[in-house]
Amino acid sequence: MSSQINEKTMTDELLAFIAPYRKESKRIFMGKEYGDPKELGEAIYTALTENGREAAEATAALLENDGTLPGHPYLEKKAEDEREREVKAYLLSHLLTGKPRFTADGKNFNEPTELTAYMKTLLDRSYESLRDFCHGLIDYEDNLAPAVEGWLLALGKDVELSLWRAGLAD
Repeated sequence: MSSQINEKTMTDELLAFIAPYRKESKRIFMGKEYGDPKELGEAIYTALTENGREAAEATAALLENDGTLPGHPYLEKKAEDEREREVKAYLLSHLLTGKPRFTADGKNFNEPTELTAYMKTLLDRSYESLRDFCHGLIDYEDNLAPAVEGWLLALGKDVELSLWRAGLAD
C-alpha cells in the first residue's frame, strides 16, 4: 500500500481548496508566499516539526470559516483546543504534499508498518528504548502526538483511530 494520497479519495471541497494553488495563486504562510501546494505543504510540515503551536495557528489562518474546511470529515469541525489545531495542521500539510509521513528519531515513516518495524528494532535493543520512543507518540492522557494523529488521518486511518479511542474508554 502506498502512502501517496489519491486525489480520487479527496472530497470535492478539499480539491476546491487546493485548486487555487495549482492555478498559480499565492497563499501567505508565516510571512512567506507560496504558489505551489506541495511547497506550502512542506513548509507547513517543516514549521510544525520545528515549532508546532505557532505553525498550527498560522495554518489555521490559511483555512476559512475559523480554521475549518467544509467537506473534509476532520477539517470541517472547528478545533476545540491547541492540540486539535496542531493535528489539523499536520493533516493539511500531508494533504497538500500528497505524501503523508511521520518523522521521529531522525527517521521518516511513510507507512505504519515502517513505524512498527522500527519499534521492533527498538524493543530488540532494549525495553527502555521502546518505552522512551513510545512516550513521544502517546501522552499520559492517552492522546496520540498531533504529528502521529495527523499522519494516520491523512493515511485514511480514521476508523482505526476511533476504534483505538473506544478501546481506551472501556
